[in-house]
Amino acid sequence: MGYNISMTYAWGFARQANLNQGVITTLLSLSSVINAVTFYFGFGEKLRWLHLAGVILMLIGIAFIGAAAASNDDDSEGELDTGGRSTTINGILALTIGFCGPICISTQHFIIRLYSKLYPGIE
Repeated sequence: MGYNISMTYAWGFARQANLNQGVITTLLSLSSVINAVTFYFGFGEKLRWLHLAGVILMLIGIAFIGAAAASNDDDSEGELDTGGRSTTINGILALTIGFCGPICISTQHFIIRLYSKLYPGIE
């Protein structure tokens, strides 16, 4: 529920900032990074090189998507409703609130792992 609420607000602020809303959606991929760190410190699980390579490629992909979205200057939609804030502030709000989504998902994963009786680990 927290993920849905945070992402809904983040998408709204992204629209007001004239950001591509797909950038907010790709933030969910960061939950794998958060999981890797919390599972390492919480449960002693380590990533294999193949998983680590996948996470690095995913982060590179997010960087390319963000760069492509930032370079897009398509203002053909007319006047933009910014809610009384600047587009920069709306962009900062969209990304900040958007980071709450992966944190909610990772917290759920951590709690499930913590209280799960049958868990084989990362295979």
